[in-house]
Amino acid sequence: MTSPTSAPDPAGHPAALLELGSRRFGACHPAVAVPLVGTTAEELLQEAARLRGQPVDLVEWRLDHLASGAGATRGDAPRIAPLVAQLVDALGGLPLLATYRTRGQGGRGEADPGEYLTLVEQVAGLPGVHLVDVEFDHPERDAALQAVRTAGARSLVSHHDWDGQPAPEGLSTLVGEMRATGADAVKLATTPADEARALELLTVLTRIAPEGGPVAMLGMGPAGRLTRLVGPACGSFLTFARLGAASAPGQLDLALVAATVDALRAPERA
Repeated sequence: MTSPTSAPDPAGHPAALLELGSRRFGACHPAVAVPLVGTTAEELLQEAARLRGQPVDLVEWRLDHLASGAGATRGDAPRIAPLVAQLVDALGGLPLLATYRTRGQGGRGEADPGEYLTLVEQVAGLPGVHLVDVEFDHPERDAALQAVRTAGARSLVSHHDWDGQPAPEGLSTLVGEMRATGADAVKLATTPADEARALELLTVLTRIAPEGGPVAMLGMGPAGRLTRLVGPACGSFLTFARLGAASAPGQLDLALVAATVDALRAPERA
């Protein structure tokens, strides 16, 4: 894969683009992503099949939702390689983000740090996996990011604040620290207490989105729903929607999110 390239955003700033397969995403080219949360191979492939013809740009596979017998809860990626091949075929060319979310970050994953690193390394090397999530606070973060680079995939460093949302200065600082890891893109999810705090997040996003690599900032829970709709118009390269089960509180229906993102897209972004 080639490195992210730059293109001018509507305000004239250089904006990094994240290349995933044949697609490019960034502040001017936001992606609507849908999570796959099946607990078995059959459920996973059924979810993928339902995405055909839907307005989705990127698919997130939540490996931590797979039942232990499917081989993804304890760093056993070789057992799921055939499933990845089937999944890639079912998605028909849509870019694939692989995420193993630990319990500490709100997921179901129970792998210890060594198992987590092994899983990230092995999944990043599987054909068809374009982007790999790496948790910002994980003790093996730096090693995991290096493993993703070595495998030739792209990395998305992520952090989820389930307890609230930092003040605007704290949000800016945190995104700066996440960008400093050298990841190809950044995702920060918070839990705003109300819509006023959600608007604070969007204000910070608008200011910092052009300053570095692709960043996604979004709010979880009822107050955060606004950010999932408006975030891409404020510079977020990524938002999440659901087609069926959600992977985080506040995710809205895919048709609504895709239509809103498209409606708010500036002429220069078309």
